[in-house]
Amino acid sequence: EGAPRTQFLSIHAPIVRKRIGLGANVSYDNIGSRSNVSAMGNFAYHLQLNSKSLRLSFGASAGINSNQYDFNGLIVNDNTDINYLTSNKSVSPNFGAGIYLHSNKGYLGFSLPRLIEKSIDKKSQSGHRWFPLLFLYLRHA
Repeated sequence: EGAPRTQFLSIHAPIVRKRIGLGANVSYDNIGSRSNVSAMGNFAYHLQLNSKSLRLSFGASAGINSNQYDFNGLIVNDNTDINYLTSNKSVSPNFGAGIYLHSNKGYLGFSLPRLIEKSIDKKSQSGHRWFPLLFLYLRHA
């Protein structure tokens, strides 16, 4: 009891002569009083750049995130503390994008899996901010 719980389901498939890929991800994460549910749809397009193995792939994703803090199950020292009297919940859109160049000799790619993330902190100005999570992939054989 009280241990973090995470569940993740992902399904993807190539279509149209393997030039287009479609997929979806659904995740659930619960740690203490915090829970997060995310559902994303994914799209990819693949280009053959030469007659050998050089390919360029583009990807995009769109979906929703639901974040919640529920303090009702916590045992606190001060039951009048305003920080523990209310629970927060937010639902917001999210988008991602990436590009990937690959061949038999190596690959180069980068992705921004979360372009926008909504803060559930009620004190924030707009509630939305750029989320600076960037992945860079590089390998040479």
